[in-house]
Amino acid sequence: MGNHSAVAGSDDAAWRSGEYDDLRTAAQDMIAEMVETITSLWDVVDNADSWSPDMGACIDSLFSAAHCLTGTSGTVGCTQIHQTSAPLESALRQLRNERSLPSPEARAQISLWISELRDIWYKGDASIMLPAKPGKGAEAPPSSDRRVVLLIGKDADPALNRQLTLFGYDVRACPSGAEALAKLAEIKPCAAVMDMGQGGTWDYALAELKQIAGTVPTIAVAAPGGIGDRLTAVRAGCQAYLTKPVDGDDLVQCLDGLTRGDQNIPYRVLIVDDDPVLARSFSLTLRGVGMEVDVLCQPFGILDKLAEFRPDLVLMDVYMPGCTGIELAQVVRQHKEHLGLPIVFLSVEKDLDMGLTAKTLVGDEFLNKPIAPSHLAAHVTSRIRRARQLRAVMDCDSLTGLLNHVRIKDRLSAEIARARRQNTLLSFALIDLDHFKQVNDRLGHLAGDRVIKALSTMLTRRLRASDVIGRYGGEEFAVILPDTPPDRAMEVLDRLRESFGSLHHGSEESGFKVTLSCGVAHWNSGLDVEGFIHAADTALYAAKRSGRNRVAAFSYHASKAELAVP
Repeated sequence: MGNHSAVAGSDDAAWRSGEYDDLRTAAQDMIAEMVETITSLWDVVDNADSWSPDMGACIDSLFSAAHCLTGTSGTVGCTQIHQTSAPLESALRQLRNERSLPSPEARAQISLWISELRDIWYKGDASIMLPAKPGKGAEAPPSSDRRVVLLIGKDADPALNRQLTLFGYDVRACPSGAEALAKLAEIKPCAAVMDMGQGGTWDYALAELKQIAGTVPTIAVAAPGGIGDRLTAVRAGCQAYLTKPVDGDDLVQCLDGLTRGDQNIPYRVLIVDDDPVLARSFSLTLRGVGMEVDVLCQPFGILDKLAEFRPDLVLMDVYMPGCTGIELAQVVRQHKEHLGLPIVFLSVEKDLDMGLTAKTLVGDEFLNKPIAPSHLAAHVTSRIRRARQLRAVMDCDSLTGLLNHVRIKDRLSAEIARARRQNTLLSFALIDLDHFKQVNDRLGHLAGDRVIKALSTMLTRRLRASDVIGRYGGEEFAVILPDTPPDRAMEVLDRLRESFGSLHHGSEESGFKVTLSCGVAHWNSGLDVEGFIHAADTALYAAKRSGRNRVAAFSYHASKAELAVP
C-alpha cells in the first residue's frame, strides 16, 4: 500500500499531539476494513439469483458499510475514495429501499465502483488529508481573569475597592493611566474602572482612556456632566458611564453585565456516532476551539449519557446500527428536560426530504458530510449560543438571571440522581434575607430589588462554577453544592454571610446593610427532592429562630434530626 498519510499542519498543542497520528492510523484501518467488507458482501449479492430475507439483511449491511466508508473518507480528506464511494452508497440505498436484487445494468455499475475502490486504495493512489485546525474566526476569545479589575485614578473612591473585594473581585489600584497600561502588559483583567477626576481632566486622560478601553471593557466614572462628557466616553470606547457618588451596587451590576460573557464557560457537545473515526475527528475539531466533547458510539446509552454529561448540543449521525438518528432523537424528545436540547444531524445523505423530516420532527439543523472544520465549529457555536440565550429566558428569573423555582428543583433532582449513581457527596442550602419586608416598607420595592440583585451577584461571584444557584422565591435563594461535605458547605456559606452583611447598599455615606440567614442540608440515600428541601428549610427556620444572621445545618444521627448552629 502506498502513502496514505498527508497531514495538514497546525500550531495548536492538541493538534500537534499524538491524536493526529492516532486518528490517521484509525482512518487507514477503517477504510481498509470497509473496502474489504463491501467486496465480500457484494460477492454474495452479485452471485444471488433470488430474493430472500437473508439477502435483505446482506444488502442492509452492504449499505451500512458504504455509508460508513463515504462518511469517513470524506471527513478525513480521502477524496479519491469518497468520490467513488458516494455514488456507490446512493445505488445501494436504492436497492435497500426497493428490497430487490439489482438489475444487470446496476450490477455492472456497482461492480465497477467496487473495483475502482480497491484499485484506488491498494495501488496507493489515495491519501488522507486530515482537517486543519478551524480558522481563528471560530475560536473563543483569549481568556481573562474574570476576578481581576483595575481601579484607575488618583481620586478613585477607596469604598469602591472595598465593595468590589466583598464581591470576590481582585482589585488592582492604579493611580494613573500610565500605570494601568503597564499593568495591562502583565495581566489580562476582566474590566477596568477609570475615575476621571473632578472635571477638567478629560483632555489629559483621553489618550490613555482610549488605549485602556481598546484593550479591556472599561467603565468611566466622572462627576455629573452633560451629554458631551458621555459622548467623549463613548468615542474613547467605554462600555459604561457612572456618575459620582457611585452606588456600589450599580458598579457591581455593571461589571457583572460586562464580564458575564467572559467567564469562558465551555460549550459542551455530545457526539453520537457509531463510526469512531468520524467521532474522533469531530471531537478533535471542536476541542480545538475550546469546547468540551464527549463521544457516544453505542447510541442506546444516550439517556444515561445526557444525564451524566449535560451537553449544550448533540451532534448525531443519521444512520446507526439498531436505529436511525431521527428515531433516537424522538426518544430523547420524549423526556421533557431535553425538549429544548439542540440536536444537529450529520450525514452524507443528500435527500432534501430526509433533511426536512429531521428538522420537522426533532432537529435544529441537518448538515451534510463532509463538512469543513471551520464550518462545523461555526454551526455548533451559533446553535449553542442561541440555545443558551433562549434557556436563560425560559429557565431564569428575570430580576437576577438565576435559575427560577422550577428549574432549580429540576437541577436538584438531577444532582440527587448523579450523587446516587456515582456515590458522591451533595449539599443543599436555602438562604433568606433577614427583615426584608422592612426594606421594602421603608425604602420601597426598588431598593428591595437592588438588595436581591446584590445577593444574586455575590452568590454568582463567590461560589464555584459547578455550584447551582437559583432564586427560590421572593427574597429566598437556593444553592446546590455538588461534591461538598456539610462542614465545607457551612464554612463557605458562613463566609458569604459575613461578606454580604458588610455590604453598603447605596453609597457608603447614606446606604444601609442587610443580613441573611441560611439553612444547609446534606443528602443521604433516604432523601428525595422534597425531603432534601424540607431538611434545608428546617435548618433555615432554626437559624431564623435562633436570632437570624447565621447558618444552621440539618444532620441525621441515629435517625434523629438534630440542628448544629455555629
